[in-house]
Amino acid sequence: MNVIRTENKSLRETVAPLLKQAAEKFPGEEINVSLKKLIPLLQKKDPYEQSIRTASATVEVTIESNESLNTTFMGQGGYIAFCKRNEALIIMANTQCTAQQIGNGNVVYRGIFTLDAAHPANGKPLSFLKDSEYAQISFIPIPSNSKVLNGRAICIFNSQERIEFEIPSQQMMGEKIMVRDLRKYF
Repeated sequence: MNVIRTENKSLRETVAPLLKQAAEKFPGEEINVSLKKLIPLLQKKDPYEQSIRTASATVEVTIESNESLNTTFMGQGGYIAFCKRNEALIIMANTQCTAQQIGNGNVVYRGIFTLDAAHPANGKPLSFLKDSEYAQISFIPIPSNSKVLNGRAICIFNSQERIEFEIPSQQMMGEKIMVRDLRKYF
C-alpha cells in the first residue's frame, strides 16, 4: 500500500503540472485535446529533439612517445566520428592539430574538430546520436599503432548540449582510436 501511495503521489506531481499547463495554454478545450497539442510543443523545447545545427569537439589524447614535440601540424589534423556498425552518423574534423611533449615519455595531441555545414547529420534531431555504438578518433600525425595512455573528448551540440567522455588506454588499431559503449552518454 505504501508503494502504491508513493507511486500515486509521484504520478500526481508529474501529471498535475502538465494538466495545468495544458489548461492554461488551450483554455476551454477538452483536457485530452489540450494535452495532445501540448506534447509536441514540449518536445520542441527538448534539446535532444532539436535539429543539429552546429557541432564541435575538443579531443585530447596522450600517447607514449619520447619524441620532442611542441608544434601545430598545419594540414595534418584529424577527426572524431560517432558510428553505428560501419556507418558514421556524424563526423567532426579539422585540418590541423597540436602536439606537445609533457615529459615522462608522454605526448598530448589536441584537436578542435567541427561539423561541416553540408554534412548529412545537419537537420537531424540530436537524439539520433543515441544509436552511436562507438566513437572513432584519428590524428594524422600520431604514428600508427601507438600506445594511447588516456584522453577525453568534449562535444558541444547546438552551442548548448555538452557530451563528455574519457578515452581509455589502448593500443591503436593502425591510425584509429576507439571508444566503445557510447550509449550511456546519450
